[in-house]
Amino acid sequence: MGLLDVELQRIVDEAVDRAIEKRLGSNVEKPIQMFGNIDFALSVLNANGQVITKSTLYNKTHLGQIPCTKVGKRKLWFSRKELETWLKQGMPDISKFEASERIAGVSKR
Repeated sequence: MGLLDVELQRIVDEAVDRAIEKRLGSNVEKPIQMFGNIDFALSVLNANGQVITKSTLYNKTHLGQIPCTKVGKRKLWFSRKELETWLKQGMPDISKFEASERIAGVSKR
């Protein structure tokens, strides 16, 4: 399934949800969102006990520490399943990783 298919599926799901709610009322249980943007990723991480800031999340995705998919030049797309799996596996030792990245960056200058 391509990224455009995922985005189209999200739009269709939202439209169906609105139609069901309009028809049956708001007592219908809403499905769990499976894909989303940076704010979605923050909410998934926060709900699972990993409280981080938006800038830290951007940094970690840039370094490849948090699973995401880049859509176009700037948009990041996150999967709930991938984020939850990543959390269950345990996060890498960020301090050692960042230190090695910084050392590598300094030596390239």
